[in-house]
Amino acid sequence: MPRTTPTKPAIEDGVIIYTHGQHPAEITQQNAALRRYCQAAGLEVVTEFHDLGQRTNGLDMALRAAEDSCVRYLLTTTWPPTALDAEDALSVSEILDHYHTRLVTVDSQPPQEQPDGSTDDGRRQS
Repeated sequence: MPRTTPTKPAIEDGVIIYTHGQHPAEITQQNAALRRYCQAAGLEVVTEFHDLGQRTNGLDMALRAAEDSCVRYLLTTTWPPTALDAEDALSVSEILDHYHTRLVTVDSQPPQEQPDGSTDDGRRQS
C-alpha cells in the first residue's frame, strides 16, 4: 500500500486584513495592530490589502478575495474608509454578507493608562 503524507488541514476561519490611510505610516501601524490581534486570537491571515488616500483598489481586491470559502473575516481598524460614502459602505456590507464574511473593526490604539493605573477599557496595567 502506498504511503501518504499528512497534509496541513484546510484553513477554515481565514482572515483578510484591510488597512487604509492618508500616510504609509498609518497603514503600517494599522497592519501591525491587526496582525497582533490575529495572532492573539489564533486566526490565520490569508491575505492583506491596503489603500492609500482616496483609493479603493485594495478594498475591491479584498472583496474579490472574500469569495473564497475559507475567508470568514475582513478585519480593519476603521470603517468605513473616508473614500466611501454611506451607500458604498452599505454595498460592501451586503457583498460580505453574501459571502458569509464578517466585517470586524479592531481598535488599533493600545488602551490609554489612567492616573489610577487602570486603562480606558477597564483593565489594570501590571
